[in-house]
Parts: sequence; C-alpha cells; structure tokens
Amino acid sequence: MDLGSVAVIALVAGLAGGAVGAALVGTVEGMLRQRQIARGSVTYPSLAAFRSTRTYRAMDQPQGDPPFNDFNDRAKRVLALAQDEAQRFNHSYIGPEHLLLGLSREADGVAARTLESLGATLLKLRGAAESVIGRGETAVGSIGFSETTKSVISKARYEARKLGHSHIGTEHLLLGLVRGGGIPMALLRALEIEPDRVRDEVIAAMGEPHPEPTLDH
Repeated sequence: MDLGSVAVIALVAGLAGGAVGAALVGTVEGMLRQRQIARGSVTYPSLAAFRSTRTYRAMDQPQGDPPFNDFNDRAKRVLALAQDEAQRFNHSYIGPEHLLLGLSREADGVAARTLESLGATLLKLRGAAESVIGRGETAVGSIGFSETTKSVISKARYEARKLGHSHIGTEHLLLGLVRGGGIPMALLRALEIEPDRVRDEVIAAMGEPHPEPTLDH
C-alpha cells in the first residue's frame, strides 16, 4: 500500500480513534486540494475531478470492509473539509462543529443548500464557532474524530436507514447532527435557527427533483 492510501485511511477511516501525523495530513491535503479563493473560502475541485484522485479510490477500496463505502462522494469530501476546519481553528480533534462547517463548505450538497436557505452561511457559522468554542493557541500536528463525531456518523446512518436510503449523503449527516444536539445546534441557535426547522427543511429538500447523487453517480 502506498503512502497516499495509508494517509487517507489514517485520516478519514480513523473511526477507531487513531491520530494522524502532520506528515500524513500534508500528504492528504496535497492530494485533495486545488486552492481557489471564492467568497473568502477554499473551493475544492469538481466531483468528477475528486473521483479521479487517489484519495477517492482509497476511501472506496473494496478490501477490508472500509467504513465509508456507503458514503456518496460529497459526504466523503465533507469529512476532509471538516478536518480542514479543525486545523483552521487549531483544534486537536474533529468535532461535530467542524463537521457542520464542512457541510456548509460542500456548496452543492443538500445540507449546504438547506443551511444557506436558513441564513446559516459559512462565514456566519465560522463567526459563531469563533464565539462559542474559540481557537486553539497553537497549531496541532495530530488529529482524529472525537467520540461525539463518531456518534453523529452512526446517527446519520440511522437516519438514512429510517428513510430507506442505501447511501449516506450530506443530508443524512446534517440530520445526524440535529439528532446529536450539542455544539452544532448551539451554533445554529446563535444564528436564531432552531434544530427542528433544520430537520424540516432537510426533509423537504430531499423531496426536490434533483437529490444528491448515489454512490454510483
């Protein structure tokens, strides 16, 4: 297995609680990132470009029952964006609040469209996060999913099963965050957005004629 595959597995499939070294983080970022400045945030490549990367192939490898083989492309990319947000705040973990910011950054996803329709833009959510949780004092070189984030991912899978869906999209991750409560909902309430309203809007959005693609599209 090459270093790229190891880096991705250590970073994104770290649900067992392992940490990721700075060198591996740099490797993953080098594979993922084509930085463009757009409305004050980093824009990632198109989904078609993302599918062609080693990162995507490592996430979707068939051997060993990988933990994210039920995630669609956008949901997979949100995990990388959440890690980027945690580093932006100098946090030593990927928490549900970072997952919320990652969802907001995946602009074409159901979750981001829902959040923006409610007035929860990326800049506003980052501002709320700055006020509620603040920044770490120094940059960290090791990072992994918090136990709360692992629980949110489990809740997202529950939401997908309840809806009869075979894949996990950004909409299910947002529903998992709503079900999990905690800091992400505190950020939304800081913007005068109630969790029940978020859930209602997500369910309504899934009834629109252009849902997120499945794993095969």
